[in-house]
Amino acid sequence: MTATKVASPETCLVRESLHLGDGVGCDAAGHTLVPVARPTRSAISQHGRTALKAYHILGALIVLLGCSPATDEGVSPVIGVSGYAVIASADTSSIAILDKDGAVLDGDFIHSGSAPAGLTTALSGDVALPTVSGEPDTLVILDRHRSDVVTRVDLETGEILGQLKTHEPNDDDADQAAYSSNPHDYAYFGPDEAWVTRYGPNSNVSADAPDRGNDLLRIDPTTNTRLGRISLEMFNGTGERTNVDTGATETVTVYARPNRMVRIGDQLVVGLARLSLLYDAVDSGMVAIVDPASGETTGVELPGLQNCSHVMPVPTDAERVVVSCAGFYRGVPRETAGMALLHITADGAEIEALWTAKDDPEVPLTVQSVVPISGSLVFAAAYGSSATLDDEGNELAPATNDMGYLVDLATGTQTELFEAGGRYKIWGGSFDPDTGLLLIPDASVDENQRPTAGLRFFHRQSDGSFEAGDILQTHEILPVTMVRPL
Repeated sequence: MTATKVASPETCLVRESLHLGDGVGCDAAGHTLVPVARPTRSAISQHGRTALKAYHILGALIVLLGCSPATDEGVSPVIGVSGYAVIASADTSSIAILDKDGAVLDGDFIHSGSAPAGLTTALSGDVALPTVSGEPDTLVILDRHRSDVVTRVDLETGEILGQLKTHEPNDDDADQAAYSSNPHDYAYFGPDEAWVTRYGPNSNVSADAPDRGNDLLRIDPTTNTRLGRISLEMFNGTGERTNVDTGATETVTVYARPNRMVRIGDQLVVGLARLSLLYDAVDSGMVAIVDPASGETTGVELPGLQNCSHVMPVPTDAERVVVSCAGFYRGVPRETAGMALLHITADGAEIEALWTAKDDPEVPLTVQSVVPISGSLVFAAAYGSSATLDDEGNELAPATNDMGYLVDLATGTQTELFEAGGRYKIWGGSFDPDTGLLLIPDASVDENQRPTAGLRFFHRQSDGSFEAGDILQTHEILPVTMVRPL
């Protein structure tokens, strides 16, 4: 694989900001980065419970009164939208609406302080947008870990169409109260059928329980009800971890953990993280092909890869998807990271191109925030690294920033587009083949955690190259973290 530099990188020194979710440190696309220890109820003293309660109350106040002002006004309608939704988020969230050319139609369409009729759960700081919603004239918002809510907004009227909890409210039982179904994606099939990936497994209920998680949840968008599920437990596996208390190697269950998905015809292609309950073990890379009508599921193994949880459609191609595999963060990610181009038909899936990072040790590890462009060409980010220090704290190698590249999976060529201002700053973007517009969120911030970049515009030229354009800040306080087509 060759690397070609086409522009001088921009550099700005900022404080590193790591966004947390799913009980672990995550990148914008949800790839697991750093584990975060969570105390169990039995391990929390009365003093600890009081402190946690105060912390949660404070968190709720931040959400309600934070970066976006509270209001009891309804959400303003946006007429004739065929563009993009853009999330800016940190402790709170704000969603802007752009037209097809990237012009701002409403810079704060809905936010954590919004309180229109029908909105009973305020948006948290961990919200996402569907890969491809498919629901016309509707903004679908996924409020993930611990919120577990799908919110739908009519863009043309501003009406809240409904909010649906993706599992029954937890009871007071210690085990049940800890469960989060953690919705990660949404695909619309019709007025009475949509599907949600529930990333979180629930090991405290029976195998046939409706809130077992680790599945696809069917909902009725019209009545805002949960209708049923397709279990993905057949894609569970096993992995090895080291017991932190004894140092012994243990074999544990690895859960399918469905994440991003794409509808191809009447099938869903679902990315699977295949990580253990504590994210400390992993199984081989795989995606699932699901027929919602029959409930049939088929696994497609991706040789040499792991943590293949992200699936994105190839523009103008109704039968192909790109799968990105982040590798295992507790090991050496490069050893099992890579990308695959899949051709999906009614007869199954064919791997048309496969890039494994370990086979190209000298090039950047470009497997994050992947955006397919055409054929085997994708945008992908390589995340930066912290400084390398010796035992005495002396710097052996400096920290590096995120870098954005164009990557051709067929030829292996990488072309540098830009450098962000820190680590874990390049987030989930979008490309429109009709306008040639590539939009990439850059969540770089200054020492006060205020955005220094924003939504980066790149315009495709007649020769297939991309020219950098404007950088749009949709919010004065919150960095841009995701953009998806409406």
